[in-house]
Amino acid sequence: MPTEPPPIEPKIHAIPTLCSTLDNILKGGLKLGTITTIFGEYGTGETTLSLQASLSCCLLGFKVYYICADAQFPATRLEKIALTRGLALDFLTKISVFKLNSFKEQAIFISSLPLQLEEEVKLLVFDAINALYRSSLTANAKRTALLNQQLNKQLGILKWLSKNRSIAILLTSQVRASPEDSSEEPVASSILDYWSDVLMKLEHTEAVDKRKIKVLKLYSQQSSLEADVELTDGGFM
Repeated sequence: MPTEPPPIEPKIHAIPTLCSTLDNILKGGLKLGTITTIFGEYGTGETTLSLQASLSCCLLGFKVYYICADAQFPATRLEKIALTRGLALDFLTKISVFKLNSFKEQAIFISSLPLQLEEEVKLLVFDAINALYRSSLTANAKRTALLNQQLNKQLGILKWLSKNRSIAILLTSQVRASPEDSSEEPVASSILDYWSDVLMKLEHTEAVDKRKIKVLKLYSQQSSLEADVELTDGGFM
């Protein structure tokens, strides 16, 4: 009896975020082979955007690795986004959730990814990449230097994965006040800027349901692009 040919993997170059304004800026969405980092004050929507991208990846037929290093996986929020958009919830089985509790666990987990990452995965979300790093910081300069070295190594592995496994990686980042002008910047900003192909900032606006997206770096080039987007029960529109 002849066997059926294996399914043909759809040819894609990016994972859409399902926010048309942002996807236009990013030229299709989160490009495979790149690392995108988003940061902003609490409540600006980094996790919401991560959930949208995860949903989009599943709708394309691929799997998602969603790593939680800051809080529990917001399954209820993801379901609300999907149902508001009129989508079924069977895609949830395509999202593998991992909860990390220490920076040491994070190092071990990332080191294992080159061997453990499933072939069907096209999006890896890390929410938030620097949360456990931040909680490990002390006033000891030598310890800080060691933590910086470890975070650099972890991001180097993620960069290798993005290129060699052709996946999109989305990192969210905790923020701190910049020592220069008190504006928000990512924790470990120089490290994240070095490894990120795209760097974006989300900001509150005067309207409760609006956010401003500022693209600071676009495919390794400095950028001043920005746009206002609407935040609804279905996520960013």
